[in-house]
Amino acid sequence: MDNIPFVVLQTIFLHLKRDAKRSHNDLLACSLVDKSWHYAAIPYLYAIIALNMDQAERFMRCFNVEKYAKFVLSLTIRIESGKPALFRGREVHDLTLPAIVDDRLIWLVLIMKEMTSLVFFSLYTQPLSHLLPRREIIHGFLHVLPMTLAGLELDVWNVEDLEDIQKPGRPHLCDTIHMVLHRLEYVRLRMAHMCSAMLGVHDGYHHHLDTTKTDTLGPVPLLKLRAMIINCGFLNHDLIRRCSHWPKARMVSTLSYTAENTAWTSLTKAMEQVVERGRPREQYRLQGQKMKKEKKPLWSHPPWLRDPDDVKITITTPVPSGPFDKGIWTTYIRADMVKKESWAIPQCDTDPEGPFSRAIRLPAGDERMVTEATGETLIEGEAENWCDMLNGARLPAEILDLPPRFDSRMSAVAQMCGERSWPQYQTTRTYRQQHPEASSPH
Repeated sequence: MDNIPFVVLQTIFLHLKRDAKRSHNDLLACSLVDKSWHYAAIPYLYAIIALNMDQAERFMRCFNVEKYAKFVLSLTIRIESGKPALFRGREVHDLTLPAIVDDRLIWLVLIMKEMTSLVFFSLYTQPLSHLLPRREIIHGFLHVLPMTLAGLELDVWNVEDLEDIQKPGRPHLCDTIHMVLHRLEYVRLRMAHMCSAMLGVHDGYHHHLDTTKTDTLGPVPLLKLRAMIINCGFLNHDLIRRCSHWPKARMVSTLSYTAENTAWTSLTKAMEQVVERGRPREQYRLQGQKMKKEKKPLWSHPPWLRDPDDVKITITTPVPSGPFDKGIWTTYIRADMVKKESWAIPQCDTDPEGPFSRAIRLPAGDERMVTEATGETLIEGEAENWCDMLNGARLPAEILDLPPRFDSRMSAVAQMCGERSWPQYQTTRTYRQQHPEASSPH
């Protein structure tokens, strides 16, 4: 065993890690051969960790933080819909489940603090989940993110009232996000309340939170950014509210959407300033003519964005419908903030009990039958989105095509993550052929 070159061991362990069906047991067996195999296998065994609430308690009991936390490169925490299997068969009241989940998440925050090599972190709430974390826990995760982090997905459907986040001493979550955005390459965000403070820009509207400290700092520099997606709506077509002070009467009605109380308006106005600040200015372009040998324009100082052609910034929102709207189709808007293009993406509910619950028409003109979760991926844009892996992790789809490099943590994650779990789609033509009783979605 001692005569096997280390490079050969790495190749073997990488092959085992990419095999989603056998990787854990085979890698664990390899780590028990002898000391040299153990130390060679550990980085592959713990590099990518994906947990749901059923697995979190066992992970906290068994994971040796002091020895193995430094090897974790990707951490995915899923908050599933429905009652976790861990609590099935027990006499646990549904109202106590959120407190139990919060307890698990608090312990995971403490563990993640020791993951000093973390590259990707995803806190993902599955559609229709009622196990929703508190804002303080989300703050905890954001505060312990290491400097090595390159990708952040924060999809949390917490349902706290605006009155709660206005209480003295409650931190503003958008301020916390502002602290980490400048060092990230891949970002996907959706929270119960969002505003322009995360981008360091005041959106021009009144009623801002008193706790906001970042909305006057100027546009946040996004030098490393490659792809950002901000979803300003929920699956039930409700718009996400802007973080702000509102008279109590205006917070009661879910139909009183105006330009100044939606996250969509606040974030698009702020992002326009961020993108414009990041574009090369004309006077610097003229000076750049003297730099033809480098074949690069001289960017505005200080720089804010990489080359706009290499950056994808997408903000999506559902179009709100009135109380008497009887239309079959609902519409989502996808805005490309760099190219200054917007697309209307209509969809309609079909068979709620079937495998594909809704039809969606994409900007290219083709129609798909999708589930609730896969429909959101298409609305946001599949190429730049985060995707599910067979091992349970969620990662940016773009990194899966990175060439292998042993000196890059991001490339290491791409090599070890295994196969992608491709979402199930079906064309509307095929669906109607299989279900002739279904009416055309046109």
